[in-house]
Amino acid sequence: MKKLLDFNSRFSVKENSGKKKVLKRINNALFSNDLNMSLIEDTAVYRDRKDDISIIFAENFSKANGKLIYCSDEEDFKEKIKALIEDRNWGEIVCYNQNLCDYLLGNDVKSTLFEHEKRPAIGVSLCENLVARTGSIVISSMQGIGKRLAQFPETLVIIAFTSQVVNDLQSSFRKMLIRYKQSLPKTILTLTPTEILFKEINEFYIFLIEDMEF
Repeated sequence: MKKLLDFNSRFSVKENSGKKKVLKRINNALFSNDLNMSLIEDTAVYRDRKDDISIIFAENFSKANGKLIYCSDEEDFKEKIKALIEDRNWGEIVCYNQNLCDYLLGNDVKSTLFEHEKRPAIGVSLCENLVARTGSIVISSMQGIGKRLAQFPETLVIIAFTSQVVNDLQSSFRKMLIRYKQSLPKTILTLTPTEILFKEINEFYIFLIEDMEF
């Protein structure tokens, strides 16, 4: 079975218990509406990692009412996305990228490629980067979106890896210049929960898959 992203083929995860504890608490809090300062203070267990940027992103995204679901590896992701679809009683989901659509179908997740102008109920996409400082998501035409995201779905689901988390937007642009050999994608979108939640979309989910070795 192909991996989600060719440049994220490393899944020999060596768990860090402090990080896993904090991310799982954020994950649990979003479903109980109990994200508060005591949770954020618990990241003190992680200070010896100089404020791991995936923790910072998770905090900022969650504080902006985004819903982050941490996955310890790709198998964990497969289980959790199926559980979320079942729990939310979602029907067919729409992908903005053919490879992603094929991947989900190959793992028994009913999906179809977005090919029309009708606003989808559930839209799923990959991304370029997650920006820790602002809790934002960078998406480009390389994920197959382009004009397809002219109208947001009612619920947007982003699939990302911990290796895609960067400190700031400038770091994301530098990574794209390296990835695409000094040529930026034609379309680049920066999505911030505080700007589009409840205005453009009803729910904003991120599946954050661990692929960093510690």
